[in-house]
Amino acid sequence: MIFLFFFFLIAETDTSIVKAISAQIVCPCDCKKIVLPCDCSTAEEIKNSIKAMLQKGMEPKEILNYYKVLYGEKVASNFKKEGIKTETIFLLIFISVIATIFILYLFREKIGFLKRKR
Repeated sequence: MIFLFFFFLIAETDTSIVKAISAQIVCPCDCKKIVLPCDCSTAEEIKNSIKAMLQKGMEPKEILNYYKVLYGEKVASNFKKEGIKTETIFLLIFISVIATIFILYLFREKIGFLKRKR
């Protein structure tokens, strides 16, 4: 009885590892979906080969590296994106707003621009 419990626990763990790995790979066929939700034949092949590699004792990082070597960096769903990060844009906007407020304050105090009349 305990053996069956551990067997199902190991099988469930393998399934979750396959899901975790296949969620990090973009399908190399024309669909360009992530392998986990994709239902094309190429994605099913990849899922089955991931299971086989895990049964052979390969680590998840080794499996991901295998697919990066096989298909190139484009299959990694967490590839490095080019361009400006969102945080950088928000920081620039924040600095611009603060600088604008400071400049208006200087104009108000020194030149009398937007000064309140008493």
